[in-house]
Amino acid sequence: MSPGAIFVQPHLDDVALSCGGVVGAAAANGASPRVVTIFAGAPDLPAALGALATRLHARWGLGDRPLEGRKLEDRAACALLGAEPAWLAHTEALYRAGPTGPPALLRDLFARPTASDDVLLARVIDDVRAVHQAFPEATFFFPLGVGGHADHLLCQAAGAALETHGAAVVYYEDFPYVTAPGEPLRQRLTELAPDLQSRVIRVEPWFEARLAASAAYRSQLGTILGGRPLADAARGWASAVAPGGLGERLWGSATALATLTRTLGPAA
Repeated sequence: MSPGAIFVQPHLDDVALSCGGVVGAAAANGASPRVVTIFAGAPDLPAALGALATRLHARWGLGDRPLEGRKLEDRAACALLGAEPAWLAHTEALYRAGPTGPPALLRDLFARPTASDDVLLARVIDDVRAVHQAFPEATFFFPLGVGGHADHLLCQAAGAALETHGAAVVYYEDFPYVTAPGEPLRQRLTELAPDLQSRVIRVEPWFEARLAASAAYRSQLGTILGGRPLADAARGWASAVAPGGLGERLWGSATALATLTRTLGPAA
């Protein structure tokens, strides 16, 4: 069955962490959701391993083929949400060398894309356009880019480009970056189009599945959450989004948000 909901994530974990409840709602409504990971390409080992990647690989405990281990985690997470995974071959910022070489510190991943990223962005846009051409009636979900991770910003830019080609594109809030101090959501919305509207989706029936799917990315949780308990952090934000319940917030144009009723059914 053709997917009616296509969730695009920069890395092998972002969708479950950020909007796993919405994925569950789409699956329950018969939308056959698909989760497409943009930066799932294998790095050129060991040449692409800088100091940061070397440390993270050791922390992940996935042996000498970490990408294969992460794809297994992604497949398990998608199964818990009722979705199908798909992986593109672009390599993430962790393995992309900048002017001074591969990233050495986590903060090196949070850099604005530069002119040198234009070729990569063009290739990503070509790939997501191909997905849209295959499934033109689907609603596409992209990250909003909260927090400023380079890969998230590139992914959001690809979503914005896809909108210009007629796709229904909505944006999810990047968790856990959206929970950081300093109002990062407000900062990001200020950077984007001022006419973005929001829709809160109540996800109580699928929230436990979201937690289980997020926990399936065992190798990543220590780095992502910095020692915070996953359930506490996720539940805290979801209850702030939907006081008195649990919610996930989506952003987009009025036209794009209107497609959510078809895609998510009663949850929308």
